[in-house]
Amino acid sequence: MGQFEPEEGKFHYALVDGVIAAGRTSAHRLSVVWVCGRHGTSSYPPYWVKKDYLRFPRIQIGEGKRLSSPGPC
Repeated sequence: MGQFEPEEGKFHYALVDGVIAAGRTSAHRLSVVWVCGRHGTSSYPPYWVKKDYLRFPRIQIGEGKRLSSPGPC
């Protein structure tokens, strides 16, 4: 997702458009799947989400232990 929305509210559709165009020229069907990660971790949020701990708090898993990812989608 970092490539799709490198800055908040600014989207780069070229990658998605390319995948759709490739799918149309083949016999494949495409599905868009939003992956939040497993076990509460994810590398998919854009960098601006990952660096803003106030707006996007991290999951706390124990006394003083937090995951590096924001909470679940």
